[in-house]
Amino acid sequence: WTDEEYKKLLGLRGSSSNQESDKIGMLPTNCKKLPRKSIDYRETNRVGPVVNQGSCGSCWAFSAVAGLEAAYAKETGEFVKFSEQHIVDCDRFSHGCEGGLMTNGFIHWMR
Repeated sequence: WTDEEYKKLLGLRGSSSNQESDKIGMLPTNCKKLPRKSIDYRETNRVGPVVNQGSCGSCWAFSAVAGLEAAYAKETGEFVKFSEQHIVDCDRFSHGCEGGLMTNGFIHWMR
């Protein structure tokens, strides 16, 4: 890696203004039993395979999509692959391959 290539791999670039994620509160949970000591979600058909974002700084979109896919699979019992590229291209509160926030990806998807 050159110094310039390496620097592109570092850091989080989130929005500092119009932060949509600031409007989301934490919902209380009513857990009635203790969590398992361990679980391998790959065995539950709730997560997809590891994916490669290449040189695009889109980890924020990949993590948002992975969370959305898992939530959908948990709710429906069916794993469906969603599009990271859609969030990278269309989320107006993030910066595409230049960075963004996972929570903004969630908000975009819910719209």
